[in-house]
Amino acid sequence: MQQASRPWSRWFEAEPAPPELSRSRQMRCYLAALGFGLAAKPARAAQTKSALSTEDKIAILKEVQSMGDVAMSAPTVEEEEAAWTKMLERFAGLPDIEVRVRSNRGNSLARQGKLKEALEDYNRAIELVPEAVDPHLNRGAVYESLGRLEDALLDYDVVLQQDPGDPAAWNNRGNALLGLQRFEEAKDSFQQALDISGSQRFAFAGVNLALAQYELGEDDNAVQTLRKLLARYAEAFPDARAAYALILWDKGDPILGESEWDRATAADPRYRSAEWVQGFRRWPPRLLGIFKRFGATTSVKVK
Repeated sequence: MQQASRPWSRWFEAEPAPPELSRSRQMRCYLAALGFGLAAKPARAAQTKSALSTEDKIAILKEVQSMGDVAMSAPTVEEEEAAWTKMLERFAGLPDIEVRVRSNRGNSLARQGKLKEALEDYNRAIELVPEAVDPHLNRGAVYESLGRLEDALLDYDVVLQQDPGDPAAWNNRGNALLGLQRFEEAKDSFQQALDISGSQRFAFAGVNLALAQYELGEDDNAVQTLRKLLARYAEAFPDARAAYALILWDKGDPILGESEWDRATAADPRYRSAEWVQGFRRWPPRLLGIFKRFGATTSVKVK
């Protein structure tokens, strides 16, 4: 992706569960050549646009692009937040710009753990343009972080009503359903994400698909899904390897299971923490049960 024409990021992908923050998701062409392109519902949006000449729109587009690039390349998240705030002050009264800026500032706030403030920005963005999908996707991810899974699910469903082919929304929806222990629906959502984008784009959807399969008693399918992911990503995927290790151990292969567990936790020690895998990673009950039994017999490997 070329720096000069970089569109603003969508940030949230809810990976693994609850959502991690990511820059891999790009916002859609963010101002549609400053048409401004989102068909904002408030009447004042139309009035603002009609008052602008073509030359004014081009000048604003260039300034927005420049200031957006500054925000996206900020060396710290605090400086990024400040850059988005500066844009809000500069373009007050232009709702089609404000909705994008608020969504991105909300992302920077969420990455700092300022979830209440992030929600305020997402809520304002949705108030301005109710059909804009990115604020709904991002707000859903924050709701997940707060444990408000039903609210998150509602936001993801709004995104999918607008764009049924959105793999991030399907993936995030699966995460929320997994947390709600609606495993069959979660499995279907993860499969939708993978069918649309493939595991190369949403590898965590593949892991979570395996967790749902395993919880539903589809053990062979779960193991096959995890093996495919590990064959592709090798050392780069401790999330898949940790789940795979526990399943191997439970199926009567303690030597290979413990070996795989050591590889996974060497790459990411968080998987040794019962609090983390239950409260943050939100493993389903069956895998958590194995984790607890594993910890009871190999206490040095978990905490």
